[in-house]
Amino acid sequence: MQGWQSYEEIWKPFMTAITQWQVKSVGDIQIFTGDNITVSALIFESTVATIANEAVKITAHATLVWEKRDGQWRIIHEHISNPVNIAN
Repeated sequence: MQGWQSYEEIWKPFMTAITQWQVKSVGDIQIFTGDNITVSALIFESTVATIANEAVKITAHATLVWEKRDGQWRIIHEHISNPVNIAN
């Protein structure tokens, strides 16, 4: 996938099927830093209300790779996976 348009095409069907989306972090966010590349990883719970008035709840893991470009951090890679088992 390259560019905003291809990214938008993946998320657009999902975003048009929901009326509300709440996301909250579960536990600590792990951040591994470098001078120009940083990786963050977290587990999050997401609750979605669909246009059919159904509630959907998932727990997922997200990994983001950030690159410093022209003095600003940009997400250059995103990976989200679920289901996630949380050990207590």
